[in-house]
Amino acid sequence: MSDSAGRRNFVEIAAQILALCREGARRTQVLYRANLSFQQLNKYTELLEARGLLRFDGSSRQYRITQLGVAFLVEYGELENASRTLSAKRTVLLQALAGGMGVS
Repeated sequence: MSDSAGRRNFVEIAAQILALCREGARRTQVLYRANLSFQQLNKYTELLEARGLLRFDGSSRQYRITQLGVAFLVEYGELENASRTLSAKRTVLLQALAGGMGVS
């Protein structure tokens, strides 16, 4: 669902962070694996914690996804699948129009 320039949107980054934290992940692991700056990491983790999607386990010093976070990832996956289906159908329709009109 990234834009044409390949930049990730807010929801994509949030979903990536949640996916990284399924088994637990330290701050630096999330920072590097999600390719975020320190400021971005703070912004996203604070938001995800405030919304109940992510929690920080002080004893293991790891972020862990919550049940609500898992539900978010399920919904996000369904949205991604629908987006890919829509994109594929759009391509087929555009090809049909271009082929029928002699335009490429």
